[in-house]
Amino acid sequence: FFDEEMPVHLREQLDRQALPNRDRLLNIAQHLAQTRHPNQHRVGYIVAPSAPQRCSQPFLVELEKLAKTYDLPLMLHLLETRLQAVTGQLFYQRSMTEYLADLGFLSDRVALQHCVWLTPHDVELIAESGASVVYNPLSNLKLGSGRMAVRAIQDAGVNIALASDGCGSRDSLNMLSVVQAAAMLNKSPTTVPEHWISAEEAFEFATVGGAKAFGVAQLGKIAPGYKADFVGYRLDALSFVPLNHPLRQLVYAETGAAVDLVVVDGVAVMRDGKLTQVNEQALIAAICEVHHQILPAIQSSEATVQTFLPYYRRIYDRCLAHNIDPAILTPDNRE
Repeated sequence: FFDEEMPVHLREQLDRQALPNRDRLLNIAQHLAQTRHPNQHRVGYIVAPSAPQRCSQPFLVELEKLAKTYDLPLMLHLLETRLQAVTGQLFYQRSMTEYLADLGFLSDRVALQHCVWLTPHDVELIAESGASVVYNPLSNLKLGSGRMAVRAIQDAGVNIALASDGCGSRDSLNMLSVVQAAAMLNKSPTTVPEHWISAEEAFEFATVGGAKAFGVAQLGKIAPGYKADFVGYRLDALSFVPLNHPLRQLVYAETGAAVDLVVVDGVAVMRDGKLTQVNEQALIAAICEVHHQILPAIQSSEATVQTFLPYYRRIYDRCLAHNIDPAILTPDNRE
């Protein structure tokens, strides 16, 4: 509905902005695939187009080929909002999941973020492809996107991972709060307790599920042959006193305040609650200085957004009034 709702002068203002250079982006992606592969680098590159509606069909196909060529994980946002469910119907005359399946995009290397507005057929397609679904409970709450039907997706045999989403969507990247939310939000008086998500399941989503979603076989467990990645918590912190059930206390009570030791691939990056590889105070000071420098640009951007906001709101309202597939799952309608 953009062309219908946005005034001509604002559309022309946006149209004057240059489109991203597709070939340049693909060259950068290929360069990073060769030089920063996650199998050789702890901070590595994965193929991550934003979402189907924001990428051309040839671009998505090229990126899928790139991921296959270099054996890279592939991450994509999918059906996060009701607006996107409407967009899929209008753009592709089918759901975005069906569109991706028809492109041959879905595979076991793909991690699909959000997946709030899936139909049962969407879930079947994802399960058949071996793709993973990444649950972002707190981001979905903050943005009013809706709740993912976790149990129905899990029952279909789909691997589930957890994520915080970005700072701009959630404000915090605290994964413990994400694990807690995954366990808490999926308990309802309208479903039988046997269908609730337990602390143990939420913890598995965050560890084993996350490792599987991004194709890293040596992560997610403390076991022989796995990378030495683990966190040590102080058992004299209030969240663990008295110590009755460590995992449930970790999921339901701990905030991160009890973190004492963090080891990443055998290197202690935090010891006695202090970072060992980074001067935290100097980094915070540098962040504040950069923020001071770019604050005028941030404020200018906010002012520009306010100009467009009334028209985007009209688009939002039109999507809200638009009929969507009645089979779309909710957390309660399949359990």
